[in-house]
Amino acid sequence: MLSRWGWKKLRIPHKSPLSRQGGYRFYRALAIESSCDDSCVALLESDTDSKITIVDHSKSTLSSSAVGGIIPTEAHAFHQYKLANLVSEFLTKNAIDSKNPPDIIMCTRGPGLVGSLAAGLQLAKGLSIAWGKPLLGVHHMLGHIMMAVHDSKSLQFPFLSLLASGGHTMLVLLRSAVDHEIIIDTMDVAVGVSLDKCGRELGIRGNMIGKELDRYVQMISPQEKIEFDKWDISKRKNNPFDFQLQLPLKRPDLPLVPDTIQFAFAGFQSSLQHVRKGKGPSLENDNNTDKKFIAYRLQELVFDHIIDRLNVALKKHGTNSKEYALCDSKFSGINDLVVSGGVAANSRLREKLNTQLKSERYLGNNFNIHIPDVALCTDNAVMIGIAGIEFLKASNLVNDLSILPIPKWPLNDIINVDGYISR
Repeated sequence: MLSRWGWKKLRIPHKSPLSRQGGYRFYRALAIESSCDDSCVALLESDTDSKITIVDHSKSTLSSSAVGGIIPTEAHAFHQYKLANLVSEFLTKNAIDSKNPPDIIMCTRGPGLVGSLAAGLQLAKGLSIAWGKPLLGVHHMLGHIMMAVHDSKSLQFPFLSLLASGGHTMLVLLRSAVDHEIIIDTMDVAVGVSLDKCGRELGIRGNMIGKELDRYVQMISPQEKIEFDKWDISKRKNNPFDFQLQLPLKRPDLPLVPDTIQFAFAGFQSSLQHVRKGKGPSLENDNNTDKKFIAYRLQELVFDHIIDRLNVALKKHGTNSKEYALCDSKFSGINDLVVSGGVAANSRLREKLNTQLKSERYLGNNFNIHIPDVALCTDNAVMIGIAGIEFLKASNLVNDLSILPIPKWPLNDIINVDGYISR
């Protein structure tokens, strides 16, 4: 029998996590994402060769530009208003109902805004009960990683992943879909939060301020950027813009390769606030030279900090570096770095990763950097479905209906939470 998409019944071993009576493995997954301000739904299919096909997806985003950023209560209300209707229209469009249900319901369980997460999780539980299908709560950041893996086509475990978003900035070693080790975490705020706050200090406006900051910097002429690069910003007296900013964690008294490698982004905003104190609203003018200089050099230094910390990790754990006693070759056999998350859409970060990461020196000539298409870096339900399918394949676990949202969910503890049952 063929469905409306021409799906075939495929015979597989009974150990498949979703095998039905008769031994058919092919299954469809309905995925819901609502961790922040995006209401999203997607339908995916997985076949016997573990090939994942995206059937359809839909998304609606809360506009927060008028209030200068996301307000959690407003995001929760938006999901309550929008998500059920979005999913209902999506199900009708794809002829999904009680007679033709998907085989599993997947939704974002965390991390994220608790109200937003709860809206998606409750809807997913209702569909699970109505259709009698299993439920799986998915880790949001695993979704970003697996989206990039799906986009690369050929990437396999183990690999490294740089997660750069509004909620997280970390370097992770992934040995499988359920075995993760955090190599670098942030000691304060995520890079996305830092860029948003700095952009707001500079008078940048929009629904996604970090994205608007990137767009603004791109509009600065190459000639101006060359001129801006000539000035030293390590001390205020060394440039005519009265601007001082230094690379975090690079003081002479700190070791070159520390025991614990961390990111630090909070200082960028505080430095900018100090510079702007008492200087009035002049940065509201996009053609203001001070604004151009500060925006350009600040974004450069934020990404220089990411590159610097990554290179320290490569030096410490890489196979080709024996300069320091702390080197341990933990990255032996690693040939790939996946970059994902909303900040991975930034054009300048992409350029710097491809030109300034010293991967060949520390890991060898076969090291590859995988950065997905810009459209795949933002939140979507497709990534939740892909991550859920990969997690299910690796763990054979789903969830019971008692699970709650997990606002803070470390990626290295993806298995060590309540509510899992063997499928």
